[in-house]
Amino acid sequence: MMFTSFQSIISPVVEKRMTKPTKSLISQYKIHSTKDPMKYFTPPRVAKNLLNDTERNAIMMPAAFLTFALKKYPNHPVILTISNKMDEDSLKNRHLPKNYKTIQLQNITNNTKISAQSRKKYKSAVKKVLNKHRKHEIFGSTSFRKRIFGIMLVSMKIIKVLEELILKHNIKVILGLDLVGFPGKALSILCQKYNLPFIWVQYWLLTDASILPAFATHYCVWGDNYKRWMENKGIDSGRIRTVGSLRFENENRKPRLTRDNFNNRLNIPKENIIITFATQNFSQPISEKVIADIMPWFESVAENLPITILIKTRPKDRAYYLSYVQSNKIILSPPSLDLYEILHHSDFLMTISSTTAIEATLFNKGIIVLQPKIDYHYRKNYNGYHRHLANARAGAIVRNKKVFYRTMKKIVKYNRYRAKLIEHGQTLLNQSLDLSAPPSDQISQLVNTYLK
Repeated sequence: MMFTSFQSIISPVVEKRMTKPTKSLISQYKIHSTKDPMKYFTPPRVAKNLLNDTERNAIMMPAAFLTFALKKYPNHPVILTISNKMDEDSLKNRHLPKNYKTIQLQNITNNTKISAQSRKKYKSAVKKVLNKHRKHEIFGSTSFRKRIFGIMLVSMKIIKVLEELILKHNIKVILGLDLVGFPGKALSILCQKYNLPFIWVQYWLLTDASILPAFATHYCVWGDNYKRWMENKGIDSGRIRTVGSLRFENENRKPRLTRDNFNNRLNIPKENIIITFATQNFSQPISEKVIADIMPWFESVAENLPITILIKTRPKDRAYYLSYVQSNKIILSPPSLDLYEILHHSDFLMTISSTTAIEATLFNKGIIVLQPKIDYHYRKNYNGYHRHLANARAGAIVRNKKVFYRTMKKIVKYNRYRAKLIEHGQTLLNQSLDLSAPPSDQISQLVNTYLK
């Protein structure tokens, strides 16, 4: 339960030590790959088997899954948990059936009390571990002790709240979209304790940090690429199902504007090829450096080719783009313009490693994979994560200004090259997403096996 917070504490030290040759560390430790730690994390033993309790029939899921719930379980008892803004937004202006219940987890957790006896018991257990490492630069520090005791208390509150929810509301099946954060980690472990199914549903592109350690009963992934990826992480193949993307299924992909209306709204010349750049949420220093590197690439094209580069920023992207805007050649998308509206009218999609690349292929768009140098970051850039689209040969791979200009010139000049990029994108789509049946059908079939 303290795993993610622990990572945030140690990350500055890890980043400092990245200057050491990795080979010199291999002989010192038993962990040589990302799947090795899985064997060190053991789930709790079953304390009480609730799976065969005939009175249990409720389904618990994040409110972000509301569209799925209403489509497949309109008359079934459903508990919708609210733990972030995405959950809150999913409930806006939505009418819920009487058999649905919403629970604001953060508020309940904040108001939960842990007995002095329990706090003392677990604080003593943590102290015993810390006392063995008094001379360690992190674990022996006073600040670490204070932080870890605070994290311990929060973890205890989360477990208590979620355990009471499971027991009180006759929950039979739990769906989640997170395995390491709140509330996914605790729910996946509690399901082990009570022998209830926890079905994890992939919602974004993944990194090791967003999946490990993992305790789900079933893993519903987008497609074959992720099935193989999770098998390589040490997750049992029999627990992994390819179902496609529930998130993409729930989105409305129909455009509201014509291409002419779209161009007029953004003042884009009718003859220009529209290439959308999907930004990402890097840490502030990394983001600023990446933007400083790639914006001159864009400027070189804007001067000479009939191309408009449309920058679609992520809500949490704090990088400053306005200084690079050039009339109708490099423009910022207004926040009010929906992503799927933009993808529909774009000719190509540029990104470093965003999920938007997969979404663009659903619109039959070609992909340009930008690969500027990105500094190591413990959470945001490690293990080659930002190379995954390049490794998959998702489209044109661009590493510098010269190659970028040459790529743009070929896009303008050659129909065959444009068609080739679209073909690469479709290959990525077929490998990344199971399109054999609607994801909601496949996930509900799995859920129903436990509701019988």
